[in-house]
Amino acid sequence: TAPPVANAPDALPPLPTLAPGPPAGTAPLRVPVLMYHEVRPDADLAAPDYQMTPARFAAQVCTLASRGWRTIGVTELAGLLATGAPTPPKTLVITFDDGTVGNYRWALPVLRQYSFTATFFVISAFAGADGYATWDEVRAMRAAGMEIGSHGAHHLQLGRVPADQAAAEVLEAQRTIGAQLGEPPSALAYPGGSYDDGAVAAVRAAGIVVAFTTPQSRHAYT
Repeated sequence: TAPPVANAPDALPPLPTLAPGPPAGTAPLRVPVLMYHEVRPDADLAAPDYQMTPARFAAQVCTLASRGWRTIGVTELAGLLATGAPTPPKTLVITFDDGTVGNYRWALPVLRQYSFTATFFVISAFAGADGYATWDEVRAMRAAGMEIGSHGAHHLQLGRVPADQAAAEVLEAQRTIGAQLGEPPSALAYPGGSYDDGAVAAVRAAGIVVAFTTPQSRHAYT
């Protein structure tokens, strides 16, 4: 298990610029999404887009909390998008791709310390493999208030495979995650941010209500 997370130092690393968005009740809805991959003590500092040390992650979360930001899950975000309901200023979403074990051991304690929530997009066929969280750990994250989403069954880039293969990949992940957690996920992160019309149709047919991609920090809503 991870050791307790100490309070972050006063000298905090910079965060991406997070615009507070329009006042509540105005359009369009703008909620920042911070995408992470893996938190681990031996993070490769040459790959900051993919790995981060627990101390740096704790400092970022502490900064957000101290500046009054609050988190919501991706399902709640989907509901806001569907209804056009207002959202308070300084509301954001935190996501983690891949479902690596470091996020259970190191990111989860930080999130809990600051009463933040996050969504963990797991690769269903990789759960329990070397370096990935087990299903028991995934269930523990959900029990701690985190949301579990799909990152596909085998991390195939859905926009780069035939439509029938994309559909099979999405459905396999839905069935596996549903069997392990008691219900299928309602959100998906496209592996590599890759999607096309066939992938979007497959995601929609699988009952997923919101899907995320990465180009230009856009979302692909279904």
